[in-house]
Amino acid sequence: MPESHILLERYRLERLLGKGGMGRVYLAEDIYDHSFWAVKIEDLHEKNLEFVRSEINIQAGLDHPALPKIRQYFESDGRLYIVMEFVEGQTLEDILNRNGIISEQDTIKWLRQINDVLIYLHGRSTPIVYRDLKPSNIMIQPTGNIKIIDFGIAQEYSKGKKLSRNKMALTRGYAAPEQYDNRYCADVRTDIYALGVTAHYMLTGKNPNKPPYYFRPVRKLNPKVSYAAEYIVRKCIQPNPDRRYAGALELQKDLEQIRILEINLKKKRNRRKAGVCILLAGILCLASLVFVGIRKQRAEVIERYYTCLEDARSYMSENAYDEAVQKYKEAINIQPEAWEAYIELAALYLEEGDQEKCRQCLKTASDKFPELFEDERFIEITEELYELYGM
Repeated sequence: MPESHILLERYRLERLLGKGGMGRVYLAEDIYDHSFWAVKIEDLHEKNLEFVRSEINIQAGLDHPALPKIRQYFESDGRLYIVMEFVEGQTLEDILNRNGIISEQDTIKWLRQINDVLIYLHGRSTPIVYRDLKPSNIMIQPTGNIKIIDFGIAQEYSKGKKLSRNKMALTRGYAAPEQYDNRYCADVRTDIYALGVTAHYMLTGKNPNKPPYYFRPVRKLNPKVSYAAEYIVRKCIQPNPDRRYAGALELQKDLEQIRILEINLKKKRNRRKAGVCILLAGILCLASLVFVGIRKQRAEVIERYYTCLEDARSYMSENAYDEAVQKYKEAINIQPEAWEAYIELAALYLEEGDQEKCRQCLKTASDKFPELFEDERFIEITEELYELYGM
């Protein structure tokens, strides 16, 4: 589409603003009142009709200050033209490419605004799942407020209904696992995941589109970030949707009370440290009574083993699953003749949906400890694994 082309004898295309898989967007001037608008032009073909019509039907009925309003739309020569509010500013992606890391203060401010949009979309009589939340679709205006653009793959959602799984339209890194996995239905928690990924990128500068393709704990990459912000991000990006925030309202509560959350998390960490100290003191005391002479070395092994178990459980309570797995494996290496770490690690794998690792961990444990076939916890995990995935 050449620039300076006039649509409907009214809109003069000035310049290309951007383009992507769902079309091109131009800046256009209304030659009658000299106002400026964004004109999105999409080629119509059989493969994209569902998304194009869905985008129009959804966006035309929305009314939220952070969502651009549609002025009009029409079809011509096999193309759809959407005239909508022009949003001044720059994308969050541009800011990240330039700055690398966003301060926690700005991150939380923008997360609250973005999540407020999700509250609006998810709270409609028929909820709308945006499905494509990412920095390139978030505009930061000169006022510092955000606008969410491009409803190309948004869909209305009703319980039990499976959303379209056109993987070609998804953005790697930001698309939640359930959008690729038929075991789960994509729902409002899908947007929570993408928001968490975006927040992780903002706080760490780690682009989820670039290797390595996993999320390290936020504070490992940026120690300046609060425990509360790290907790919020980690809860948002849980692979299992059941472990995420149940909805945007629940998330907003933590975002708005992040200082209180930080205080509570620090108190919890201090109590946990005190508990570990008491536990270690008890273990050492017991060890000194049971073992005499050479028992000091044995006591140190026991201390290290139970410290690892306690650390692993602490990490689990903070949703730090990679660290928990590492600690369980460390405990197994310290005390290979003890089976508690095997069982807890298998339970963790099952909880995270990694049935293959769970199965292998149970097999290793049962080969080493035949008595486990009579253990209640071992039987419970084995039965749950069988019910979910088959053996």
